[in-house]
Amino acid sequence: MNGDTETQWWTERDDTDDPIIMPPPSQEWQDAHGWKGGKPPPNGDDHDANDDHELPAVAWCDERLSDWADREVPDRRWIVPDWIPREQATGLYGVGGINKTDLLVQLLMAGSAGLVFIGYQLEPVPVYGLFCEDSRDEIVRRASRIAAHYHRSLVDFRNFHFASLVGFDDTEFVTFDGSSMTIGPALRHFDHKIMQTGARLAVLDTASHFFGGSEISRREVTRYLRKLDAISMMRSCAILFSAHPSVRGKAAGTFDSGSTAWEGGVRSRLSLHDPGLEGDEETGQRGPRVTTDRRILTRQKANYARQGETIELVCRNGVFTTAALDPERAAQRRGGPAHDAAVEERFLDLLTRVQEVGGHVHDASNNPSRYAPKLFAARPDGKPFSVHEYTGAMYRLFTAKRIHLEPFGPPSKARNRIVKVRS
Repeated sequence: MNGDTETQWWTERDDTDDPIIMPPPSQEWQDAHGWKGGKPPPNGDDHDANDDHELPAVAWCDERLSDWADREVPDRRWIVPDWIPREQATGLYGVGGINKTDLLVQLLMAGSAGLVFIGYQLEPVPVYGLFCEDSRDEIVRRASRIAAHYHRSLVDFRNFHFASLVGFDDTEFVTFDGSSMTIGPALRHFDHKIMQTGARLAVLDTASHFFGGSEISRREVTRYLRKLDAISMMRSCAILFSAHPSVRGKAAGTFDSGSTAWEGGVRSRLSLHDPGLEGDEETGQRGPRVTTDRRILTRQKANYARQGETIELVCRNGVFTTAALDPERAAQRRGGPAHDAAVEERFLDLLTRVQEVGGHVHDASNNPSRYAPKLFAARPDGKPFSVHEYTGAMYRLFTAKRIHLEPFGPPSKARNRIVKVRS
């Protein structure tokens, strides 16, 4: 072999001093990474460029409380109010296959575009995610489903930055040798990317890929979490990492694992579980389990909000919605505020869908072809609610000033159509 990049990628020698000739990557890879020959950088990205990047250092500052008497005390800032604080690290724990990654991707998308997430309207901010268990294509597939749920295109998520580290060797942020902790290039790259993008939310999926220490060592866990806290505080960025619970944690319902330093080192820890699997440990069931579409998000630890609060969620096709607004569950309840809210949200959703294809609806029941409640109840995506339920929702939305009638068309044929009230 010669050095021609069309026939050779690079040459190395193994332990036997025999040459190893690596074939060139695919043309698609070359085009994507701008490769012009020679040994490629790891994972298509030159991490050596970040070797000189300085991580933020938090100074020891002694204060006197009385000095704050005439200062304005800043409000606490959140990514998701009461659930994910800014400038702190938060853990999300759940067993494998519980859709943690889907929840994280949806959070990143909602945060980047200022959308509703699990019932909370988020402020739009740049976000950054590192995924060690799903390829780039898989992340994009998940994101495409979620974008469709929000009636958005992927082009709307310009502030969503991410990297898949599947197959990448050097993901550990820190490693330990006795009492010595070594900072890895991955942590420098992570911090540099947060600075570069201005990210206010960063996700690490999952924690075990980034922590190069002993999970049961209080000292090592504490030192690692301090590094994450320093980045969170100095970059004004929330860091959310996912993790798997221990067998004991699952059985106890706390969904924690490893040293108690993981619990003590974060200000907020959440868990995600399927209530349909509760009791499996007690009954001795082993092997694969059939999950339901129900999920419970629990605030297992909260220093800045009430601990133990839960949100009941529904996960279908990798997309999360709150159970209170899920039409199938609301249909089972038939009545009450949660049911009414679900019908109203479906009414608004269908109104958007009709308008997106150039259609319109009105509130005049004497013209049934455009009468919103009748039209919505007849649509396949309008099930399982009835004309009567959509009628009630329509009048409640008018009263709440969330919709109104808008005249349109030429003066000689002026008509009214229902539109959402712009906030």
